[in-house]
Amino acid sequence: MIIIVMRQISQILMVCLVCSATTVVSAEEARIYRWVAEDGSVTFSSQPPPAGIKGEAMDVPTPQQVIVQDPAVLQRQLQRSEALGQALDAQRQQREQSQLELNEAEEALRAAEQALAAGHEPQAGEVQRISTGTRLLPSYFERIKQLEAAVAAAKQRVEDLKK
Repeated sequence: MIIIVMRQISQILMVCLVCSATTVVSAEEARIYRWVAEDGSVTFSSQPPPAGIKGEAMDVPTPQQVIVQDPAVLQRQLQRSEALGQALDAQRQQREQSQLELNEAEEALRAAEQALAAGHEPQAGEVQRISTGTRLLPSYFERIKQLEAAVAAAKQRVEDLKK
């Protein structure tokens, strides 16, 4: 006999508790009784209330009661589940591909920034000696402009991928 006595607990919660605690129930025991004692406590039991106490009976499904569905309905549900699984896999693969592209773009940005930092040193052929010292040739400024453009393009690619 299963008896659960608790104050101020919802009827549905108690029925669920009784159902989950019942492992083997015969057809005769598929009924749960509920009554309120004089002190206000609510009792649920597989046995009827004591004589003189008014209670109510509730039918509860037993573990032996199996819901049988139409095979066509089950097949449609299976197909929907498989389609959902495929869609989720495709989304995951897309996220992974996007993350890979973002990682590569961030690495390219770091490389472009390093190249720009290292590129400020004039290379051979970009400096001309003059009577008052040296001067940088236009090829130096063009190379720096290209390095800056590469950094800007790499930053833009990263920003685009983050959207």
